[in-house]
Amino acid sequence: MSTLETECYQIYLNLRTGLICSLFSEQYQLLSDIGLKLQETGSGYTLIDRHSYHPPYDFLVLSRLLSIPIEIHGIIPTTLDKHPPQIPALIIADGQTAGRGRYQRQWYSPVGRQILLTYHLPFQELPRPYDGLWALWRLLRDYGAVFKWPNDLYHHSGKIAGFLIQSQGPNHTLSFGLNCSTPSQWPIGSLGLGPEKLCRMKLISQWFEQLNQATAHSQEEIVADLMKASMIVEGEEIFFEEECYLFKGLSHNGLAIIQPQKGGGIRLIGSGSLRPSDPLGWVFQQTASNSCPEG
Repeated sequence: MSTLETECYQIYLNLRTGLICSLFSEQYQLLSDIGLKLQETGSGYTLIDRHSYHPPYDFLVLSRLLSIPIEIHGIIPTTLDKHPPQIPALIIADGQTAGRGRYQRQWYSPVGRQILLTYHLPFQELPRPYDGLWALWRLLRDYGAVFKWPNDLYHHSGKIAGFLIQSQGPNHTLSFGLNCSTPSQWPIGSLGLGPEKLCRMKLISQWFEQLNQATAHSQEEIVADLMKASMIVEGEEIFFEEECYLFKGLSHNGLAIIQPQKGGGIRLIGSGSLRPSDPLGWVFQQTASNSCPEG
C-alpha cells in the first residue's frame, strides 16, 4: 500500500476498534481524496462511496437476484465470524478489520473496493474444492485473471482473489475476497476495472450462476480448465518446502504433482506454497502489497 492508502486503512481500523471517536479535517481530506466517506451507524461505520465507483449493496436487489437469505454489513472484523440463523445464507461486508485466509493469515481490505463474502451451505452440501474458484475465474478470465494453485487468482498487479472452504459446526462455508478497484483507486494488487465494467452485485449474482453450473462438470474437467490458466506451467522449476522440484501438473482432483529436481519419485500434495525458482523471471509476482505472504 502507498502511504495514503495505509493511513486511510488505519483510520477506519481505529474507528472500528474505538481508538478514536472523531476525524481531524486532514483525515477527512485523506478519505475524500480516494472518494470515501465513513458514516456512523448503531453497530459501527458504513462506507459511502462518494464517486459511486461501486454502488452500495442493495438488500432487496440482491435478495431478488439470489433467492437466499442475505446479511449485508458495513465494516466488520470478518464475514467468517457471522453466523446466520438459517442455512443456506450469504454474508457480505463492505470492509473487514480482521479478515483471514488459510492458516489464519491476515487479509486486509481496501474499504468498498472489494467483494468480501461468506456463503453458508448445509452440511450435506459439501462444496467441491475448485467449484467456487473456477466459477470466479470464468467471470474474470477475459480481464487476465490466472490461477495460482491451490486457491488464488492473480493478474499482472498481484493477487486479486483468495478462496477459503471451512466446516463450521453443522454447516460448511465458502468464502472469498476479490479486490476490484477502479484504475486510479487502490491500484496495487487489485483488478483495475472501470465502474462501467464491474458491478459488485452483478458479479456476485453471476458468480452464483457459475457456481450452480459447476455441478454439471466433473471435477476433472474443472481442474483441467484451471490448469490451462495456471501461473505455473508444466515442467517449471519451483520450490516446495525449500527444496527444488519440477512442476508436473495437477491430478484429476487438483493435487499438485511435483518431482524432485535431483531425481526421485513423484509427490502429490494438496496444500502448501509452490514458489518459482526464478521469481524475477515470473510474469505474475507473488508480492502483492494488499495481502499477506502466500501459503
